[in-house]
Amino acid sequence: MTDLQFIRLLKYALKPNKKGNKASIINALELVEIFKDKVIEDYLKEVKSIRNNKKNMTPNAIILRLRDKFSELALRSAVELHTNYDKWNVEDLTEDELKNLFSLLCPQKSPAEQVFNLQMEQRLKNLRSIILKEASYIGLLEPDNWDRFNAFMKKYSPLKKALNQYKIDEFEGLIRQFKSMRAKYDKQAKIPFTQQWYHKNKISAPSIN
Repeated sequence: MTDLQFIRLLKYALKPNKKGNKASIINALELVEIFKDKVIEDYLKEVKSIRNNKKNMTPNAIILRLRDKFSELALRSAVELHTNYDKWNVEDLTEDELKNLFSLLCPQKSPAEQVFNLQMEQRLKNLRSIILKEASYIGLLEPDNWDRFNAFMKKYSPLKKALNQYKIDEFEGLIRQFKSMRAKYDKQAKIPFTQQWYHKNKISAPSIN
């Protein structure tokens, strides 16, 4: 079970009951498995509701959505291709033609795809957190100053690009680099009066004049 799934389950477990009483954290943890099926059921209902709303949209609502998302030129080209150049104006489409075009241009992701995307997004956040934690530990990143960290990433990281540009499968080398930097930091921090020693002990280093 991922952290994201666990949090969702825990929220259900901690919801007040009809009497207004809330479960304790310990009881909630025990109830997670009981509520698991309820979370899945509600999630699928939510997806079905979105799909029904989409299916029950009026022609005017569909046209407004299409025009909001696409330029007139792009929309005209889509209508022409969809009707084999029989029509070019979106208002001339029948309701069925309009709904079919909308489904093609604005497809609804399946529940499996949505869950997968959420898991990948959470995984990416976790990987970034590892780097930020190590960077803060060795003093490369300060809460109110990201300039030094960003410059390091673009110049010295394995792929020489900003952290938010790293993809999931590119983090292995980056994490290895920062773990190595931490090990060297810890080694130097044991030596009195080194830059790392001053930083780890939160002592201001004397200025050199």
